[in-house]
Order: sequence, then C-alpha cells, then structure tokens
Amino acid sequence: MIRRPTLSLALSALFFCAISLQAAPGPEILARPAEWATAVPGTSVGNLYRIEDGLYRAAQPTAAGFTDLSKLGVHSVLDVAGGAGDGAFVSGDAIRLFHVPMSAWGLHDDLVLQALRIMADPANRPLLIHCQHGADRTGAMVALYRVVVQNWSKADAIREMNEGGYHHSFLWKNLDHYVDRADVAALRKALGLSAPSAAADAEAGAAQVLGPAAAVSPR
Repeated sequence: MIRRPTLSLALSALFFCAISLQAAPGPEILARPAEWATAVPGTSVGNLYRIEDGLYRAAQPTAAGFTDLSKLGVHSVLDVAGGAGDGAFVSGDAIRLFHVPMSAWGLHDDLVLQALRIMADPANRPLLIHCQHGADRTGAMVALYRVVVQNWSKADAIREMNEGGYHHSFLWKNLDHYVDRADVAALRKALGLSAPSAAADAEAGAAQVLGPAAAVSPR
C-alpha cells in the first residue's frame, strides 16, 4: 500500500512531467529547414506564408485580407482556385489579378506552365498565390516552382509540401505524384530558364515525361 505523502509526490512528478512534455516543441518544429516558407503573422489572411522575397502563398483572402496584402506591398495575386476569381474582393486597380483555375483532381500541363510564368515573372512581384485553402493546389504549384525555378530536388519540394504546416491533405496525393512526374527540363525550356546544375539535370532526365495536355488522376 502506498502512503499518502509518497502518492502525492508521485502525482506531482507526473503532473510536472506532463507539463514539460506539453511545453516542449515537437521534432517537426525543431527540424524545420530554414529554406521552407515562413509564416506571416498579423493579418486576416489565412495560411499566409512567405516563400521568398516578393512571393507569398495563402488561402482565399477576404476583402479585408486584400487590404492587408496591400499593406504588405503585394500588388499581384494569382488565384488557382475555380470559380469567378478575386474580382469581387478587390476594388480599383491597386492589386493586379490573375486567374488560372485548376482542379485538385488533376493538374494540366498548359495551366501549370501558365501559372509558373506568372510566378516567375519579376514584373509581377510582390505576388501572392492562393487557392481555396492555400494547401493543395497552391502547395503543388509552390513545389513545382521550387523544383523548376529554384532548382530544389523533387523530394525536398514534396517534403515541404507535406510537412511544412500548410495543411496539404493526404486525399490529394495525386498532386504529389504530379510534381514527382513533372518534366522539369521541358518546363524550364518553356519558361526560358538557364540550364540547371548537373545534379538537377540528371534528376530531370530520370523523371517521367508527361504529355502536353496530360492530367494526373488520384490514386
């Protein structure tokens, strides 16, 4: 039988142990690579992250969100969700709007190239890319930008897409497959980008080539 003082000490020890475990940051926070997108606080825009200087990702902004984006200096917004686009949320011409509607069921190469052109054009910066939740279609386009424009490996870009805290759903693994199978060399050529490093070129050569109008179906 445990005496009351001993039992009280044991319960106290368990309590403080639980508090310590709750307060300690998880391994995914400690291990977050510095090159991953960083959260932007202090706005009404959901899931807002800075990808690099002049390039952001987020969920669908409201009218108030577009005001917040203007204060951040954003002057171009690329909407890759379906629907009518962002015109109803923006008054005047303070923000330039692009709309390249995509479906999470399957990305199409022509639309992907169109969106990448907008993302890679310095004249459109600072630019925000978004879909409904800023998680899946946006995540896939950011991953492709990482690979095609920033010379990331596909594995690194897909890892950030899944583990970066952007709420990418496991239901849309077809988007991961699309990134993994993208013809990086063809996309770079179409965008007029300079030749990649030897390592990146070797990876691109090993990728499966997709047709010009192909779409990847969910698996």
